[in-house]
Amino acid sequence: MTSSPYATQKVRTMLAGDFTPAFALKHALKDAALKDADLVAQAAQESGTELTLTQALLPRWRHAAASGYADEDLAVIYTTP
Repeated sequence: MTSSPYATQKVRTMLAGDFTPAFALKHALKDAALKDADLVAQAAQESGTELTLTQALLPRWRHAAASGYADEDLAVIYTTP
């Protein structure tokens, strides 16, 4: 299996139950008119690239942020409904 060092470390901390924010959800979903994650998805679509994982994560990130988890790490969706 190949993996980036970030992904490997993130999996280790998640499995250990450590969700200390490394990159808070609110930073991916900034309160600007166009959200950062939405900009990425839009740019990908315009270039003909499909970001399946990003498209799947966006609704879950929005829901988690709206449910009070905006200050938590992006991985908070692992533990939230």
